[in-house]
Amino acid sequence: MARCPLMWSGWTRTAGSEASASMTRTRQTATSPRLSSSSAGASRPTREPGTRPSRPSRRSGWRPARRHAGRPWTATATLDRHILPAFGRKRVGRVTPTDVGRFVTALGTRRSGSPRAPEGVKRICYPLRAVLAYATSQGYIPRSPANAVSPPSADDLGAEEFAATALTRAQVQAISAQCAQMGYPNASLLVRFAAYTGLRASELSGLRIRDVDLLHRRLVVRLKWSPKTGYGAPKSRRSKDRTVPLDSDPQTFKDFTNYLADHPRKDEPDAPVFYRRDDHKRPDPSTPLYLGPFYKKVYKPAARALGMPQVRFHDLRHTAGSLWLAAGIPLMVVSRWLGHASASFTADVYGHTYEDDMAGQVAKAQAYATTADKAAKEAGKVRPLRKAQ
Repeated sequence: MARCPLMWSGWTRTAGSEASASMTRTRQTATSPRLSSSSAGASRPTREPGTRPSRPSRRSGWRPARRHAGRPWTATATLDRHILPAFGRKRVGRVTPTDVGRFVTALGTRRSGSPRAPEGVKRICYPLRAVLAYATSQGYIPRSPANAVSPPSADDLGAEEFAATALTRAQVQAISAQCAQMGYPNASLLVRFAAYTGLRASELSGLRIRDVDLLHRRLVVRLKWSPKTGYGAPKSRRSKDRTVPLDSDPQTFKDFTNYLADHPRKDEPDAPVFYRRDDHKRPDPSTPLYLGPFYKKVYKPAARALGMPQVRFHDLRHTAGSLWLAAGIPLMVVSRWLGHASASFTADVYGHTYEDDMAGQVAKAQAYATTADKAAKEAGKVRPLRKAQ
């Protein structure tokens, strides 16, 4: 229970008693609280008989806040959209494993009828598990009913396993040229830069002038940026402070150098490298570029026009990893450049790179076996001793 990374700040420990924003008096024995939202006006958790309610907390209800990620809006939206409609009128003590199982099963299908990925189901169930775990730790229920429900797999949901899509250099050039025709400034450079550096979208937005080293032709990933949370640490521990080469593609490096030379705030270390434009398409060098509108209005229509509607912007990152591995760069180096949590994850995602070159790999194995056999024969030869005269 203590490992739960959600912090329900509607509950406070003051003067040795547990209380929420409001308490209800009851003549019966203590009952379990309901799942409630501060905006919905639902009933709050009841207190123990004979205890006095404490002062209201700053945030009422079962509102979650991530302690490590700083993204309360994600869990709050999930709570209001999925969990409260299903469990908001039911007391926590009356939630059974069957109820949780039916809820998880219903999440397996989207409103459009398409199957939802297992990661999406787990993400939606995350606040529910946190609420039940917190209620268990506070003594409202003996055990969490969610513990009896196993997370679904892709086979259970009928969803296809995730497969990374890597583009060829010709496809990258085609998409970048198509994006340039859409009238978006520096669209071609942005696509090629993402495809040849492997940065995530949030890392591209968080890239600053101080992070670019043109002299040594490299950059350092230090921060990510999103419009809701601002600057923050990258996705994983290995993603932070990693060095990425800039000259994987010579023409892209040349265009990027010219772009920085014309940057309005090139002398300010904290200025964003890629910046947004306002509604009148005027440059705003003080605000990082948010790639969400770029993907919807420029990248996706360009890919659809070229007959590649399934290509995502994140596939440019997979393109960089695949091109590096195809060039013979060691797996550990590619994993470090991409900022993956482990080299095994890189091998799982980019295993297709090795499968495509199976004939070449087998030829290497055969050559090694031939050399090893020849060396063994040479080592096994024993020269006969000459007879003494």
